[in-house]
Amino acid sequence: MTGKLVLASPNSFRKVVPSVITPNEASILAVGKHTFAHPVIYRVVEWIRREVPNISLESPSYCRVESHQDGHDWHTDTGDTNHMPWCVVSGSVLLSEPEKFTGGWFEFQNPAERYKHYLDLVTYSSDQIHRVTPHEGERLALLLFLGTE
Repeated sequence: MTGKLVLASPNSFRKVVPSVITPNEASILAVGKHTFAHPVIYRVVEWIRREVPNISLESPSYCRVESHQDGHDWHTDTGDTNHMPWCVVSGSVLLSEPEKFTGGWFEFQNPAERYKHYLDLVTYSSDQIHRVTPHEGERLALLLFLGTE
């Protein structure tokens, strides 16, 4: 797997994989839930599977395209309020060109990093504290929340 691997702690990882989808592929993913059978999403999942081979595509795992102008405050995908304790691996692909919005940074707390990862996959263990800053303009992201088998 290409990209930079960051170990956030002994059991946590973070990796950025450049250019996992094309601009045309990004433009066809609409807001809402999607199935893992979608060819673009399936290919993104295969990149994640190279890092974590035993991910599960069965429920409760899911993926969606989201545009949330208020962003998301600091949280983990394992469920700060115990809503997703099954989530082990997460992924995000920014589908909008960064010139189309202001703000909207995807940020990790420790170690601190921030991304406007257009067409790049950011995959990470779901226990890492992260947020998305509020934004103005069009910002769409493909989000994946995966358990393991």
